[in-house]
Order: sequence, then structure tokens, then C-alpha cells
Amino acid sequence: MFIIINRKKIGNRINIVKALPYIITTFMPIVWYLTIRQHSYQHMWFTYRNTLLLMIGIPLTLLNLLEIKRFPIKKDIDV
Repeated sequence: MFIIINRKKIGNRINIVKALPYIITTFMPIVWYLTIRQHSYQHMWFTYRNTLLLMIGIPLTLLNLLEIKRFPIKKDIDV
């Protein structure tokens, strides 16, 4: 697959508004760990799973900010 990035500015207001829910959801675990440190330390066997939101949210946010589109590769077949 080819990945094509539209050459729009990242700071485009429309892009930021579209990516805002992803940005908020992505950084929720960081805010959680900073505000409730002791709880996260005591219950680390299940609070570490919140970082999955961070790891999935960053690429999704970048996809929305940069408006990355994927196109399938066209293969030329000579018969």
C-alpha cells in the first residue's frame, strides 16, 4: 500500500477539531497517572492497561491531523 499525506498544515483548524476527541482520549491515562499516583502504584496489575489508550491513540491522532490516506498498490500483470 502506498501512503499519501495531504500537504495541509497540521495547525489547520479543521484538522485539530477533528482530532480533538482523539487527543483528549490519548492523554487521559497520563492525567490519571499524574493525579492518582498512589492508586496506580497499588493496583499496577490492571492500571498499566490504560497505557494501551496512549499507544493506540497517538497513531490515530496523527492519522487525523495529517489526513493520511491509503491506496492499494496496482500491480501490472502481463499476460
